[in-house]
Amino acid sequence: MDCRTSILSLLPSREECFFDLSHFFKYSLVLSIKENSFPMDKFTYVETKDPSFDFVVGFEGKGFVKEVEKDCVKLGKDLRKCLGFDYLFSEEYKVEEGKRIYYPDLTVEVLRVLKDERDVDDFLEEELKNYEAKDYATSEGVERFVNPYLEFTSTLRDKDLEELSLLSSVYSLANNVRDRAIEENEELERVYRQIENKIISIASKYNVELRKGKPIKYEMEERISEDEEHVEEEMREPIDVTALLVKVRAIKVRERMEEFKEFVKSKNKEQEVKLGKYSVSFHGVLLDKFEDKNVTVLSMGKGMKLKMGSHEFELRLQKPTVLLLKSSRGRYEVVI
Repeated sequence: MDCRTSILSLLPSREECFFDLSHFFKYSLVLSIKENSFPMDKFTYVETKDPSFDFVVGFEGKGFVKEVEKDCVKLGKDLRKCLGFDYLFSEEYKVEEGKRIYYPDLTVEVLRVLKDERDVDDFLEEELKNYEAKDYATSEGVERFVNPYLEFTSTLRDKDLEELSLLSSVYSLANNVRDRAIEENEELERVYRQIENKIISIASKYNVELRKGKPIKYEMEERISEDEEHVEEEMREPIDVTALLVKVRAIKVRERMEEFKEFVKSKNKEQEVKLGKYSVSFHGVLLDKFEDKNVTVLSMGKGMKLKMGSHEFELRLQKPTVLLLKSSRGRYEVVI
């Protein structure tokens, strides 16, 4: 029996029938927890014993398996919406905003199709808000982004930015000391207020509204447990200096908008990016990379090559296009 027939019929199949070892074993896993199955679109939908996920099995030259939300199609959703894409890589697809193309373990979403350089400039201006949010997440250590915006801001030489950066760490330290103090300390309070007033002064200069930061966290034995009322009285949320620093950086970039746009466009070249199982090659600009989970690119060429092991795919493009590539290696837990 050929690979396509055996896989779509959910019969035992050979490793070489699948895109890679992970899809082969995922297929074996699905067979071990299968409760029911039925053909749908060009796939086989598998209902399983797992309370969170069902699976979809497909075959396009090789076999692949993708998890979907439990009972997704029973909830009235279109199967492809459940799968998170509009086209398989082997189908005729339209490069239009919002359309998503699926490759094994990778989804490519078309964010924007641009006409000319003016469109590119407009997009970069609109993207500043997103860059600002990613700057904050990276500065807080919550998530790690790599992009031209962070690279550009790291080159800025500005007195206020440098002062805010220096004040941030000492303000956090002063806040820790102040919060742990059991007795009132007027000198400590005076120093704390001096630092805070300096921060407020810079914020006022740029007309930036101050945000309160997260409460400082301590181990229980380090906290004051003598008098809850006293602790509550002494506790006070600090200024979120990181948010202020990020906001002032964004203002500085807007002041140098033309310089920033030229900086980004100067990155236009032959690129190769690693994402999950893939090596992605294109001519254009790497606009953003979020860990090993997704990348945003501006393709200025006529296509993009996507290589996974011995398999190579091509995405055909006609115009400058902003694309979001999302790795979908399957982060889930199967419970029986």
